[in-house]
Amino acid sequence: MNQLYNDLLLAHAKAPKHAELLAEPSVSARQANPLCGDEVEIGAVVKEGRLEAIGFRAAACAVCVASASVLCEHLRGRPIAALEEGMAALEAVLGGATPAADAPVAAFASVAAFPSRHGCALLPWRALAEALAGASRGGPEATSTPASLGPATLDSADAWAAIADLRARGDAVALATLIAIDGSGPCPLGSQMVIGASGRSWGAVSGGCVEPAVIQAAIDLLGRGDADAHALLRYAIADTQAGAVGLPCGGCIRVYLRRAPAPALVERLAAAARHDADPRVALARRPVALATGSARADDDHVGQLPQ
Repeated sequence: MNQLYNDLLLAHAKAPKHAELLAEPSVSARQANPLCGDEVEIGAVVKEGRLEAIGFRAAACAVCVASASVLCEHLRGRPIAALEEGMAALEAVLGGATPAADAPVAAFASVAAFPSRHGCALLPWRALAEALAGASRGGPEATSTPASLGPATLDSADAWAAIADLRARGDAVALATLIAIDGSGPCPLGSQMVIGASGRSWGAVSGGCVEPAVIQAAIDLLGRGDADAHALLRYAIADTQAGAVGLPCGGCIRVYLRRAPAPALVERLAAAARHDADPRVALARRPVALATGSARADDDHVGQLPQ
């Protein structure tokens, strides 16, 4: 399995540079990543087109904290234009480009294999860019959530209402169902997530452990344009590094991901859920060989997951 962390990234995460807000910044901004829960606030003193001082405060994962540390260390004392150059270099590395060994963003080469964590690495850079953009407009301190990271979760009544709500917004929609648990898992069998192409989501399959990865997988699946696109996702602890996609409870789960069913079937499923007290009523596929990964759909039906 690819490793999310490397020694350089962990060094910045454990002892971040300039991890303190400036007393009187010229510009400042706060941004949040709703998929991971990261929050970062960054401020800078700008004089004669240079970032004379930079500081940050973050309640965030190791990737985000390390990125903020690299940003501050690399950009302090440099022209404002260096921000755009640094962000472009980071995006290239996250896209799979091989950085020079001494490049400031080389610490994030290992993050490239984890698309759900790219937003964590980019968040501090986007926050500073927003702060500088606000200053150029003469505006106040900026507080925002990057549109590319998606908005917060939906508050729909159930999965079927969430599908309808997302479609009403013009979103393509995917449905993720927890179909197998080996060992322990925080959510019961049959738990579901509904995810729109915009990143909006409803529900959970792991209590927060793997939801960002499921959302990213759903966005990728919806981007294929295949009406019958589906995938079998497996998540488990593969190493002891905290923060990687996995289950801290030590279990292994399998999640079946597919495009949401047609509106008429959604109505039938909603009606079935209303008349059945068992919360494990879920959308199944026939044949039900999901655990082997060999299933192909020949039709949809309403059924119950096995005990």
